[in-house]
Amino acid sequence: MIFDDITAIGYEGQGSKNPLAFKYYKADEIVLGRTMADWTRFAAAYWHTLGADGTDMFGWGTMQRPWSTVSDPMDKAKVKVDASFDI
Repeated sequence: MIFDDITAIGYEGQGSKNPLAFKYYKADEIVLGRTMADWTRFAAAYWHTLGADGTDMFGWGTMQRPWSTVSDPMDKAKVKVDASFDI
């Protein structure tokens, strides 16, 4: 898989110094009769998340993706699809 070295991001509370931790989002906490997971469904825009390279008005792309060096368009698409399911 593409993102095997990344562990699941968990809740650590407001006092956490971990930049990759939820400070307020606790998936199983009940708010107004529903869990936070039910209230706040996460989503990612396929093109922007996996297709963009970080280019903006200030300069060249800054995101190095594992599929950036794949030259065959179909092979590149397959790697990006695998990455999307991995996310």
